[in-house]
Amino acid sequence: MRIALASPVSGLRERLEALDSIRVIEADEDAAVIVFRGDQKARHELLRRLLADGLPVCAFAQEQVNLQDTYLATVRAADRGVAP
Repeated sequence: MRIALASPVSGLRERLEALDSIRVIEADEDAAVIVFRGDQKARHELLRRLLADGLPVCAFAQEQVNLQDTYLATVRAADRGVAP
């Protein structure tokens, strides 16, 4: 899934990684790509939680992440010394 923010939030990756239901593939201060497995109700609850946590979410949509993207994100995380 892709999450886009209306304004930058420093520490977005860390805030998202604190949620046990998702895995962050990539993130910067304006947007993130995450892996989230859940039905429509679970997606609604995730969006509700993000908004309740004060994140200025302006877009929240499913996105296909291919194997190459996942591999590159894993390599980038390893280069930063962070677990993907």
